[in-house]
Amino acid sequence: MAPQRRRVGGWIVAVVLVIGVSIIGYNVARPYLGSDAERGGPSPPLDPRATQFLLDGEHAMADGNLDLAKESLDKASALGEKDPHVRLDVARLAAVRADVPWLKMRLLPEAANDDVRATQQQLSDLMPALRKAADDAWSAAPDDPAAVREKVDALRILGERDAARALVAKLGSASPAETSYVLAALDLAEVGPLWTTVIDRLRVAAAGEGNLGRARAALVYALARAGDAAGAKAELDRLASLTRPHPLVAPLRAFLARGSVQATGDAGISAAPVAPAVPVPDVSALSRPIAAETTEPRALLQQAADAENRGQLSRAAKLYEDALRSDARSSEALAGLGSVALKQGDNATARRQFGKALAINPNYVPALVGQADALWAEGDRKTAVAKYKDLVDRFPESSGFPSYVKTRAEGSASGAAALASTPQAQDAGAAPAASTSRPGELTLPSNVPSDLPGSAP
Repeated sequence: MAPQRRRVGGWIVAVVLVIGVSIIGYNVARPYLGSDAERGGPSPPLDPRATQFLLDGEHAMADGNLDLAKESLDKASALGEKDPHVRLDVARLAAVRADVPWLKMRLLPEAANDDVRATQQQLSDLMPALRKAADDAWSAAPDDPAAVREKVDALRILGERDAARALVAKLGSASPAETSYVLAALDLAEVGPLWTTVIDRLRVAAAGEGNLGRARAALVYALARAGDAAGAKAELDRLASLTRPHPLVAPLRAFLARGSVQATGDAGISAAPVAPAVPVPDVSALSRPIAAETTEPRALLQQAADAENRGQLSRAAKLYEDALRSDARSSEALAGLGSVALKQGDNATARRQFGKALAINPNYVPALVGQADALWAEGDRKTAVAKYKDLVDRFPESSGFPSYVKTRAEGSASGAAALASTPQAQDAGAAPAASTSRPGELTLPSNVPSDLPGSAP
Protein backbone atom coordinates (compact mmCIF):
# COMPACT_ATOMS: atom_id res chain seq x y z
CA MET A 1 0.00 0.00 0.00
CA ALA A 2 2.93 2.39 0.50
CA PRO A 3 3.73 2.74 -3.22
CA GLN A 4 0.05 3.51 -3.99
CA ARG A 5 -0.10 6.23 -1.28
CA ARG A 6 3.03 7.82 -2.73
CA ARG A 7 1.44 7.86 -6.21
CA VAL A 8 -1.74 9.54 -4.88
CA GLY A 9 0.33 12.08 -2.95
CA GLY A 10 2.35 12.87 -6.06
CA TRP A 11 -0.80 13.58 -8.07
CA ILE A 12 -2.08 15.90 -5.34
CA VAL A 13 1.17 17.85 -5.34
CA ALA A 14 1.12 18.08 -9.14
CA VAL A 15 -2.47 19.37 -9.17
CA VAL A 16 -1.65 21.98 -6.54
CA LEU A 17 1.39 23.13 -8.56
CA VAL A 18 -0.63 23.36 -11.78
CA ILE A 19 -3.32 25.44 -10.06
CA GLY A 20 -0.71 27.74 -8.52
CA VAL A 21 1.10 28.22 -11.83
CA SER A 22 -2.24 28.93 -13.55
CA ILE A 23 -3.16 31.61 -11.02
CA ILE A 24 0.23 33.28 -11.37
CA GLY A 25 0.07 33.07 -15.17
CA TYR A 26 -3.41 34.57 -15.24
CA ASN A 27 -2.35 37.54 -13.12
CA VAL A 28 0.68 38.15 -15.31
CA ALA A 29 -1.32 37.91 -18.52
CA ARG A 30 -4.36 39.77 -17.24
CA PRO A 31 -3.43 43.14 -18.79
CA TYR A 32 -3.26 41.44 -22.18
CA LEU A 33 -6.53 39.56 -21.86
CA GLY A 34 -8.83 42.49 -21.16
CA SER A 35 -10.89 44.54 -23.53
CA ASP A 36 -9.42 46.95 -26.07
CA ALA A 37 -10.20 49.85 -23.76
CA GLU A 38 -8.40 48.20 -20.84
CA ARG A 39 -5.35 47.53 -23.04
CA GLY A 40 -5.28 51.12 -24.31
CA GLY A 41 -6.50 50.02 -27.74
CA PRO A 42 -9.43 51.38 -29.75
CA SER A 43 -12.27 52.65 -27.61
CA PRO A 44 -15.60 50.88 -27.84
CA PRO A 45 -18.24 52.59 -30.00
CA LEU A 46 -19.84 55.55 -28.27
CA ASP A 47 -23.43 55.16 -27.14
CA PRO A 48 -25.71 56.77 -29.80
CA ARG A 49 -27.26 58.94 -27.10
CA ALA A 50 -23.81 60.16 -26.07
CA THR A 51 -23.00 60.91 -29.70
CA GLN A 52 -26.09 63.10 -29.98
CA PHE A 53 -25.28 64.90 -26.71
CA LEU A 54 -21.75 65.44 -28.03
CA LEU A 55 -23.04 67.01 -31.24
CA ASP A 56 -25.50 69.16 -29.29
CA GLY A 57 -22.69 70.37 -27.05
CA GLU A 58 -20.43 71.22 -29.98
CA HIS A 59 -23.18 73.15 -31.75
CA ALA A 60 -24.05 75.05 -28.56
CA MET A 61 -20.39 75.92 -28.00
CA ALA A 62 -19.99 77.19 -31.57
CA ASP A 63 -23.10 79.31 -31.01
CA GLY A 64 -21.66 80.79 -27.80
CA ASN A 65 -24.24 79.12 -25.56
CA LEU A 66 -21.81 77.85 -22.94
CA ASP A 67 -24.48 76.84 -20.41
CA LEU A 68 -26.25 74.58 -22.90
CA ALA A 69 -22.89 73.25 -24.11
CA LYS A 70 -21.95 72.28 -20.56
CA GLU A 71 -25.29 70.60 -19.95
CA SER A 72 -24.98 68.54 -23.14
CA LEU A 73 -21.34 67.59 -22.62
CA ASP A 74 -22.00 66.59 -19.02
CA LYS A 75 -24.60 64.12 -20.32
CA ALA A 76 -22.22 62.85 -23.00
CA SER A 77 -19.51 62.41 -20.38
CA ALA A 78 -21.86 60.43 -18.13
CA LEU A 79 -22.43 57.93 -20.97
CA GLY A 80 -18.89 57.90 -22.38
CA GLU A 81 -16.58 59.27 -19.73
CA LYS A 82 -13.41 57.71 -21.17
CA ASP A 83 -14.13 58.40 -24.83
CA PRO A 84 -11.29 60.58 -26.27
CA HIS A 85 -13.70 62.72 -28.32
CA VAL A 86 -15.85 63.42 -25.28
CA ARG A 87 -12.80 64.29 -23.18
CA LEU A 88 -11.45 66.67 -25.82
CA ASP A 89 -14.74 68.55 -26.05
CA VAL A 90 -15.02 68.76 -22.27
CA ALA A 91 -11.47 70.15 -22.07
CA ARG A 92 -12.14 72.71 -24.78
CA LEU A 93 -15.32 73.91 -23.09
CA ALA A 94 -13.48 74.20 -19.76
CA ALA A 95 -10.87 76.43 -21.42
CA VAL A 96 -13.48 78.54 -23.20
CA ARG A 97 -15.36 79.14 -19.95
CA ALA A 98 -12.18 79.98 -17.99
CA ASP A 99 -11.00 82.33 -20.73
CA VAL A 100 -13.82 84.76 -19.92
CA PRO A 101 -12.51 85.76 -16.46
CA TRP A 102 -8.89 85.31 -17.69
CA LEU A 103 -9.33 88.05 -20.30
CA LYS A 104 -11.60 90.12 -18.07
CA MET A 105 -8.76 90.41 -15.54
CA ARG A 106 -6.84 92.32 -18.22
CA LEU A 107 -9.74 94.68 -18.89
CA LEU A 108 -10.55 95.82 -15.37
CA PRO A 109 -9.04 99.04 -13.99
CA GLU A 110 -6.62 98.49 -11.13
CA ALA A 111 -8.78 100.56 -8.78
CA ALA A 112 -11.82 98.30 -9.25
CA ASN A 113 -10.86 96.11 -6.31
CA ASP A 114 -14.26 94.49 -5.83
CA ASP A 115 -14.60 93.55 -9.50
CA VAL A 116 -11.02 92.28 -9.62
CA ARG A 117 -11.54 90.11 -6.55
CA ALA A 118 -14.82 88.73 -7.89
CA THR A 119 -13.22 87.93 -11.26
CA GLN A 120 -10.23 86.35 -9.54
CA GLN A 121 -12.57 84.14 -7.53
CA GLN A 122 -14.52 83.16 -10.64
CA LEU A 123 -11.30 82.13 -12.37
CA SER A 124 -10.08 80.31 -9.28
CA ASP A 125 -13.33 78.33 -9.07
CA LEU A 126 -12.96 77.14 -12.68
CA MET A 127 -9.30 76.09 -12.40
CA PRO A 128 -9.67 72.61 -10.81
CA ALA A 129 -12.12 71.46 -13.49
CA LEU A 130 -9.94 73.01 -16.20
CA ARG A 131 -6.83 71.16 -15.04
CA LYS A 132 -8.65 67.83 -14.69
CA ALA A 133 -10.31 68.13 -18.10
CA ALA A 134 -7.01 68.92 -19.82
CA ASP A 135 -5.24 66.04 -18.04
CA ASP A 136 -8.04 63.64 -18.96
CA ALA A 137 -7.91 64.65 -22.64
CA TRP A 138 -4.13 64.32 -22.62
CA SER A 139 -4.22 60.83 -21.07
CA ALA A 140 -6.87 59.66 -23.55
CA ALA A 141 -4.97 60.84 -26.64
CA PRO A 142 -1.43 62.00 -25.78
CA ASP A 143 -0.33 62.04 -29.43
CA ASP A 144 -3.37 63.92 -30.74
CA PRO A 145 -2.52 67.57 -31.61
CA ALA A 146 -6.00 68.52 -30.36
CA ALA A 147 -5.16 67.11 -26.91
CA VAL A 148 -1.84 68.97 -26.95
CA ARG A 149 -3.70 72.14 -27.88
CA GLU A 150 -6.08 71.81 -24.94
CA LYS A 151 -3.18 71.09 -22.60
CA VAL A 152 -1.30 74.22 -23.75
CA ASP A 153 -4.45 76.30 -23.41
CA ALA A 154 -5.10 75.05 -19.87
CA LEU A 155 -1.52 75.59 -18.74
CA ARG A 156 -1.63 79.16 -20.05
CA ILE A 157 -4.81 79.95 -18.11
CA LEU A 158 -3.39 78.26 -15.01
CA GLY A 159 -0.39 80.58 -15.19
CA GLU A 160 2.13 77.86 -16.12
CA ARG A 161 3.49 79.56 -19.24
CA ASP A 162 6.88 77.82 -19.33
CA ALA A 163 5.21 74.41 -19.27
CA ALA A 164 2.83 75.55 -22.01
CA ARG A 165 5.70 76.84 -24.17
CA ALA A 166 7.49 73.50 -23.81
CA LEU A 167 4.58 71.78 -25.60
CA VAL A 168 4.26 74.24 -28.50
CA ALA A 169 6.49 72.16 -30.78
CA LYS A 170 3.98 69.28 -30.54
CA LEU A 171 1.05 71.31 -31.82
CA GLY A 172 1.78 70.70 -35.47
CA SER A 173 -0.31 72.43 -38.10
CA ALA A 174 -3.67 70.74 -37.47
CA SER A 175 -6.80 72.89 -37.13
CA PRO A 176 -5.20 76.25 -38.03
CA ALA A 177 -7.97 78.40 -36.52
CA GLU A 178 -7.93 76.81 -33.06
CA THR A 179 -4.13 76.46 -33.00
CA SER A 180 -3.81 80.12 -34.00
CA TYR A 181 -5.94 81.12 -31.03
CA VAL A 182 -3.98 78.97 -28.58
CA LEU A 183 -0.65 80.46 -29.73
CA ALA A 184 -2.00 84.02 -29.76
CA ALA A 185 -3.46 83.66 -26.26
CA LEU A 186 -0.16 82.22 -25.04
CA ASP A 187 1.58 85.33 -26.40
CA LEU A 188 -1.00 87.51 -24.64
CA ALA A 189 0.03 85.92 -21.36
CA GLU A 190 3.56 87.31 -21.80
CA VAL A 191 4.63 90.73 -20.55
CA GLY A 192 5.49 92.18 -23.96
CA PRO A 193 3.73 90.38 -26.83
CA LEU A 194 4.67 91.03 -30.45
CA TRP A 195 1.33 92.57 -31.32
CA THR A 196 1.47 92.16 -35.10
CA THR A 197 1.90 88.38 -34.72
CA VAL A 198 -0.80 88.16 -32.03
CA ILE A 199 -3.26 90.14 -34.11
CA ASP A 200 -2.62 88.12 -37.28
CA ARG A 201 -3.23 84.89 -35.40
CA LEU A 202 -6.37 86.17 -33.73
CA ARG A 203 -7.80 87.28 -37.08
CA VAL A 204 -7.32 83.75 -38.41
CA ALA A 205 -8.93 82.30 -35.28
CA ALA A 206 -11.85 84.76 -35.32
CA ALA A 207 -12.62 83.94 -38.95
CA GLY A 208 -13.12 80.26 -38.12
CA GLU A 209 -14.85 80.28 -34.72
CA GLY A 210 -18.46 80.94 -35.69
CA ASN A 211 -20.49 82.80 -33.06
CA LEU A 212 -18.31 81.80 -30.13
CA GLY A 213 -16.60 85.20 -29.99
CA ARG A 214 -13.65 83.94 -27.96
CA ALA A 215 -10.96 84.95 -30.46
CA ARG A 216 -12.73 88.17 -31.46
CA ALA A 217 -12.90 89.36 -27.85
CA ALA A 218 -9.15 88.79 -27.52
CA LEU A 219 -8.64 90.54 -30.87
CA VAL A 220 -10.41 93.67 -29.59
CA TYR A 221 -8.08 93.71 -26.58
CA ALA A 222 -4.95 93.10 -28.69
CA LEU A 223 -5.82 95.84 -31.20
CA ALA A 224 -6.44 98.28 -28.37
CA ARG A 225 -3.16 97.40 -26.64
CA ALA A 226 -1.34 97.74 -29.97
CA GLY A 227 -2.74 101.26 -30.40
CA ASP A 228 -5.28 100.56 -33.16
CA ALA A 229 -8.31 102.06 -31.42
CA ALA A 230 -10.35 102.28 -34.65
CA GLY A 231 -9.68 98.63 -35.46
CA ALA A 232 -10.55 97.63 -31.90
CA LYS A 233 -13.87 99.48 -32.08
CA ALA A 234 -14.73 97.87 -35.43
CA GLU A 235 -14.06 94.39 -34.05
CA LEU A 236 -16.01 95.17 -30.90
CA ASP A 237 -19.00 96.16 -33.02
CA ARG A 238 -18.77 92.80 -34.80
CA LEU A 239 -18.58 91.03 -31.44
CA ALA A 240 -21.62 92.90 -30.17
CA SER A 241 -23.59 92.00 -33.31
CA LEU A 242 -23.34 88.24 -32.72
CA THR A 243 -26.62 86.39 -32.29
CA ARG A 244 -25.76 85.66 -28.66
CA PRO A 245 -24.15 88.59 -26.78
CA HIS A 246 -20.61 87.85 -25.60
CA PRO A 247 -20.14 88.30 -21.83
CA LEU A 248 -17.15 90.63 -22.32
CA VAL A 249 -18.79 93.17 -24.61
CA ALA A 250 -19.48 95.61 -21.74
CA PRO A 251 -16.01 95.27 -20.13
CA LEU A 252 -14.39 95.73 -23.54
CA ARG A 253 -16.43 98.89 -24.19
CA ALA A 254 -15.37 100.26 -20.81
CA PHE A 255 -11.75 99.34 -21.55
CA LEU A 256 -11.80 101.29 -24.83
CA ALA A 257 -13.66 104.20 -23.24
CA ARG A 258 -10.92 104.64 -20.63
CA GLY A 259 -8.26 105.04 -23.30
CA SER A 260 -6.25 108.23 -22.70
CA VAL A 261 -2.59 107.34 -23.22
CA GLN A 262 -0.41 106.65 -26.21
CA ALA A 263 0.06 102.95 -26.84
CA THR A 264 3.32 101.42 -27.97
CA GLY A 265 2.59 99.43 -31.09
CA ASP A 266 5.11 97.49 -33.13
CA ALA A 267 6.10 98.06 -36.73
CA GLY A 268 3.17 98.71 -39.03
CA ILE A 269 0.67 99.69 -36.30
CA SER A 270 0.18 103.33 -35.58
CA ALA A 271 -0.13 104.58 -32.03
CA ALA A 272 -3.57 105.66 -30.92
CA PRO A 273 -5.34 106.37 -27.63
CA VAL A 274 -5.87 103.20 -25.64
CA ALA A 275 -6.51 102.16 -22.10
CA PRO A 276 -3.38 101.86 -19.98
CA ALA A 277 -2.09 98.39 -19.29
CA VAL A 278 -3.08 96.99 -15.93
CA PRO A 279 -0.70 94.56 -14.21
CA VAL A 280 -2.49 91.22 -14.10
CA PRO A 281 -2.19 89.29 -10.82
CA ASP A 282 -0.42 85.95 -10.99
CA VAL A 283 -3.27 83.44 -11.30
CA SER A 284 -1.15 80.76 -9.70
CA ALA A 285 -1.44 82.65 -6.39
CA LEU A 286 -5.07 83.70 -6.41
CA SER A 287 -5.33 83.35 -2.66
CA ARG A 288 -3.03 86.31 -2.10
CA PRO A 289 -4.65 89.70 -1.44
CA ILE A 290 -4.49 92.19 -4.27
CA ALA A 291 -1.47 94.44 -3.87
CA ALA A 292 -1.27 97.96 -5.23
CA GLU A 293 2.52 98.32 -4.94
CA THR A 294 4.77 97.75 -7.97
CA THR A 295 6.95 95.05 -6.41
CA GLU A 296 4.83 92.32 -7.99
CA PRO A 297 7.02 90.42 -10.52
CA ARG A 298 4.55 90.73 -13.42
CA ALA A 299 4.31 94.50 -12.94
CA LEU A 300 8.10 94.79 -12.77
CA LEU A 301 8.48 92.79 -15.97
CA GLN A 302 5.92 95.00 -17.70
CA GLN A 303 7.75 98.15 -16.60
CA ALA A 304 11.07 96.64 -17.71
CA ALA A 305 9.67 95.78 -21.13
CA ASP A 306 8.26 99.29 -21.52
CA ALA A 307 11.62 100.83 -20.57
CA GLU A 308 13.48 98.56 -22.98
CA ASN A 309 11.05 99.36 -25.79
CA ARG A 310 11.76 103.07 -25.25
CA GLY A 311 15.51 102.59 -25.33
CA GLN A 312 15.95 103.15 -21.57
CA LEU A 313 18.27 100.17 -21.28
CA SER A 314 19.84 100.93 -17.89
CA ARG A 315 16.43 101.34 -16.27
CA ALA A 316 15.17 98.20 -18.01
CA ALA A 317 18.11 96.18 -16.70
CA LYS A 318 17.45 97.36 -13.13
CA LEU A 319 13.77 96.45 -13.38
CA TYR A 320 14.57 93.01 -14.79
CA GLU A 321 16.98 92.49 -11.86
CA ASP A 322 14.26 93.57 -9.42
CA ALA A 323 11.89 91.05 -11.00
CA LEU A 324 14.58 88.40 -10.72
CA ARG A 325 14.97 89.09 -7.00
CA SER A 326 11.24 88.46 -6.60
CA ASP A 327 11.37 85.30 -8.73
CA ALA A 328 14.82 83.79 -9.17
CA ARG A 329 13.50 81.33 -11.78
CA SER A 330 11.91 83.87 -14.10
CA SER A 331 13.03 82.92 -17.59
CA GLU A 332 11.44 86.14 -18.87
CA ALA A 333 13.55 88.32 -16.56
CA LEU A 334 16.75 86.46 -17.50
CA ALA A 335 15.94 86.67 -21.20
CA GLY A 336 15.15 90.38 -20.72
CA LEU A 337 18.61 90.94 -19.22
CA GLY A 338 20.06 89.08 -22.19
CA SER A 339 18.10 91.30 -24.59
CA VAL A 340 19.35 94.46 -22.88
CA ALA A 341 22.96 93.22 -22.96
CA LEU A 342 22.60 92.36 -26.64
CA LYS A 343 21.34 95.85 -27.44
CA GLN A 344 24.26 97.31 -25.49
CA GLY A 345 26.72 95.29 -27.55
CA ASP A 346 27.75 93.04 -24.64
CA ASN A 347 27.29 89.75 -26.48
CA ALA A 348 29.08 87.57 -23.93
CA THR A 349 26.80 88.72 -21.12
CA ALA A 350 23.81 88.29 -23.42
CA ARG A 351 24.74 84.69 -24.15
CA ARG A 352 25.23 84.01 -20.46
CA GLN A 353 21.81 85.41 -19.52
CA PHE A 354 20.06 83.56 -22.33
CA GLY A 355 21.83 80.40 -21.18
CA LYS A 356 20.47 80.88 -17.65
CA ALA A 357 16.96 81.30 -19.04
CA LEU A 358 17.34 78.11 -21.07
CA ALA A 359 18.61 76.22 -18.03
CA ILE A 360 15.19 76.91 -16.48
CA ASN A 361 13.16 76.38 -19.65
CA PRO A 362 15.14 74.66 -22.43
CA ASN A 363 12.33 75.27 -24.93
CA TYR A 364 11.95 79.03 -24.34
CA VAL A 365 12.00 80.23 -27.95
CA PRO A 366 12.91 83.90 -27.25
CA ALA A 367 16.03 82.81 -25.34
CA LEU A 368 16.97 80.34 -28.08
CA VAL A 369 16.68 83.08 -30.69
CA GLY A 370 18.62 85.53 -28.53
CA GLN A 371 21.44 83.06 -27.97
CA ALA A 372 21.81 82.52 -31.71
CA ASP A 373 21.60 86.27 -32.34
CA ALA A 374 24.44 86.91 -29.87
CA LEU A 375 26.65 84.41 -31.68
CA TRP A 376 25.74 85.99 -35.01
CA ALA A 377 26.63 89.44 -33.70
CA GLU A 378 29.99 88.11 -32.46
CA GLY A 379 30.81 86.86 -35.94
CA ASP A 380 30.49 83.14 -35.09
CA ARG A 381 28.15 82.59 -38.02
CA LYS A 382 28.74 78.83 -38.25
CA THR A 383 27.56 78.15 -34.68
CA ALA A 384 24.76 80.70 -35.03
CA VAL A 385 23.48 79.07 -38.23
CA ALA A 386 23.48 75.68 -36.48
CA LYS A 387 21.36 77.13 -33.66
CA TYR A 388 18.98 78.83 -36.10
CA LYS A 389 18.63 75.53 -37.98
CA ASP A 390 17.92 73.69 -34.73
CA LEU A 391 15.17 76.23 -33.99
CA VAL A 392 13.55 75.74 -37.39
CA ASP A 393 13.79 71.95 -37.11
CA ARG A 394 12.34 71.79 -33.59
CA PHE A 395 9.63 74.43 -33.70
CA PRO A 396 6.95 75.29 -36.26
CA GLU A 397 6.93 78.81 -37.68
CA SER A 398 3.72 79.34 -35.71
CA SER A 399 5.79 79.30 -32.51
CA GLY A 400 6.60 82.94 -33.18
CA PHE A 401 10.32 83.17 -33.95
CA PRO A 402 11.33 86.06 -36.27
CA SER A 403 11.32 85.47 -40.02
CA TYR A 404 15.08 86.04 -40.32
CA VAL A 405 15.69 82.89 -38.27
CA LYS A 406 14.60 80.72 -41.20
CA THR A 407 16.70 82.74 -43.65
CA ARG A 408 19.80 82.39 -41.51
CA ALA A 409 19.10 78.72 -40.83
CA GLU A 410 19.52 78.16 -44.56
CA GLY A 411 23.02 79.61 -44.27
CA SER A 412 22.12 82.68 -46.29
CA ALA A 413 23.94 85.90 -45.55
CA SER A 414 21.11 87.78 -47.24
CA GLY A 415 19.16 87.67 -43.99
CA ALA A 416 21.12 90.54 -42.50
CA ALA A 417 20.79 92.70 -45.60
CA ALA A 418 17.08 92.07 -45.82
CA LEU A 419 16.58 92.93 -42.18
CA ALA A 420 18.78 95.99 -42.32
CA SER A 421 16.32 97.60 -44.71
CA THR A 422 13.37 97.10 -42.37
CA PRO A 423 11.86 100.48 -41.40
CA GLN A 424 12.23 101.48 -37.78
CA ALA A 425 9.05 102.18 -35.83
CA GLN A 426 9.89 104.19 -32.75
CA ASP A 427 7.88 105.97 -30.11
CA ALA A 428 8.23 109.72 -29.86
CA GLY A 429 10.11 109.33 -26.61
CA ALA A 430 12.34 106.45 -27.68
CA ALA A 431 16.09 106.74 -27.72
CA PRO A 432 17.70 106.57 -31.17
CA ALA A 433 18.08 102.91 -32.04
CA ALA A 434 21.28 103.49 -33.97
CA SER A 435 23.11 104.36 -30.77
CA THR A 436 23.17 100.71 -29.74
CA SER A 437 23.95 99.11 -33.11
CA ARG A 438 27.15 98.53 -35.00
CA PRO A 439 27.78 98.59 -38.78
CA GLY A 440 26.29 95.56 -40.43
CA GLU A 441 23.92 94.86 -37.53
CA LEU A 442 20.19 95.35 -37.34
CA THR A 443 18.43 97.11 -34.48
CA LEU A 444 14.78 96.13 -34.65
CA PRO A 445 12.07 98.70 -33.92
CA SER A 446 12.46 100.14 -30.44
CA ASN A 447 9.06 98.85 -29.47
CA VAL A 448 9.77 95.19 -30.12
CA PRO A 449 8.99 93.57 -26.75
CA SER A 450 11.28 91.53 -24.59
CA ASP A 451 9.74 88.24 -25.62
CA LEU A 452 12.02 88.48 -28.65
CA PRO A 453 15.24 89.16 -26.78
CA GLY A 454 17.51 88.81 -29.77
CA SER A 455 16.25 92.04 -31.27
CA ALA A 456 19.61 93.24 -32.45
CA PRO A 457 20.89 90.33 -34.56
